[in-house]
Amino acid sequence: MSAKPLSKREREWLDELEAVLMKCPSRRLACFTIGDQDLHFYDQTVSLAWEKANPRLQLDAGPIHEAAGSALRIVNANFNIDSCSG
Repeated sequence: MSAKPLSKREREWLDELEAVLMKCPSRRLACFTIGDQDLHFYDQTVSLAWEKANPRLQLDAGPIHEAAGSALRIVNANFNIDSCSG
């Protein structure tokens, strides 16, 4: 079973979303998801410095950014954002 092709409105929305994401005004912003409807934005420069200073701590993304002080904002969506690796 194959997915139906995107509708015109879906294509337009995805084009708009991509355009907004490509306009990120900073190199420091990064984000992650835990497989829900949220994007968790953080300051990657702060996070990388904290991880370098604390190499023995093996934490998940959320606790790392809380401990590092790098968490910035959660952006919500009305659809699921899967969390995948690899």
